Amino acid sequence: MPIVDGSVTRAGDRVRIITRLVRFPGEQAVFTKTYERAAAEVLSLQSELAMSIANEIGASIRPDDEIRLAATARPVDSLLHADYLKGRFLTNEPTRESLEKGIAILDRVVQRDPLHAAAHSATAEAWFNMASVYLPPAQAMPNAKAAARRAIELDPRSDAARAVLGRIHLFYDWDWPAADAQIQKAIDLNPNSSEAYRSLACLRMASGQRAAGLEAIKRSVQLSPRSLWANFFSAILHNFSGQHGEAIVHAKSALEWEPDFGFIRSSLGVGYVESNRIPEGIRELEAAVKSLRVPTTLGFLAIGYARAGRTSDAERIIGELVEMAEKQYVCPFEVGAAFAALGRNDEAFHWMNKGLADRADCMIYLRLEPWLNGLHGDPRYEALVRSVGFTDRR
Repeated sequence: MPIVDGSVTRAGDRVRIITRLVRFPGEQAVFTKTYERAAAEVLSLQSELAMSIANEIGASIRPDDEIRLAATARPVDSLLHADYLKGRFLTNEPTRESLEKGIAILDRVVQRDPLHAAAHSATAEAWFNMASVYLPPAQAMPNAKAAARRAIELDPRSDAARAVLGRIHLFYDWDWPAADAQIQKAIDLNPNSSEAYRSLACLRMASGQRAAGLEAIKRSVQLSPRSLWANFFSAILHNFSGQHGEAIVHAKSALEWEPDFGFIRSSLGVGYVESNRIPEGIRELEAAVKSLRVPTTLGFLAIGYARAGRTSDAERIIGELVEMAEKQYVCPFEVGAAFAALGRNDEAFHWMNKGLADRADCMIYLRLEPWLNGLHGDPRYEALVRSVGFTDRR
């Protein structure tokens, strides 16, 4: 599988880009080329790079692709563009500090250039990533939705903005048709959008179309093999489907280049535990919490302890989550899922109902997480499923 990597060097008002087309895995270079331009021409240079690489590998360029590339080929304020790239990078990091810094930088970009559609789209992604992990969805998701809609208003051809708006409709609005429409539009605009296929995978899996969901996340990873978020969702969705071997492969691959990405390490730990490789699983789940101590990684650790029969350890972590919830936002679904893994269904439903009230994003996984199977058949579970809009979606 060919992927592109390289380096960018800036000296004054000049930018030099060295690109390599690499066959992955194995990292065998297919070709290497150097480009140098004025910093203000960086967007047109991106278009030239895309066309050059496509020609090198014999790929055909669709008319829609030519239009999209041409639309980006315009002079830019190089300092503003550098801020945009920095903000976009930070908003793909998992820590609250990085996300907040990224949002602040992107806010400055749109203050200086209110018509910067890509910055609005990146801002939407950042607020989406803040929701549930660090902030109540009702606080973060409306900001994400407003930014995504502004990006689409400025650039109706923005596949990135439509992909994130589709995820907002799915994870927060629980508006399945609206999510489907935006995600499909994103793919129509850019069939090579890893983010759009990641969104489609979540939608299809939550809708009960597991084969289609796994095919979509496979495509997402193929399009961006080094995307940490694509690999995380690949691992977690394979775990939900009982394909723990595949989950382990994807998680281990991603951790080779980013060993401190706690969410992926959690998914690796879950894969091991669900494969009955308990010591390895617990070790990875504990390492995940050590690298990123957030309710999500703590919740997975509690579930791992519960599945391993370590009840007192699971209860200790749940107690920490409950105590944490008194001081900061903790996604109620994380706590409810941990109680469900222990078989304490009354407490599980108490927290799940809080998640319903919060519109917690993980509520769409009600029918996927195997540790929730003990809730199935209970009228309270069926009420939750209906409230999230799952009726007739299998």
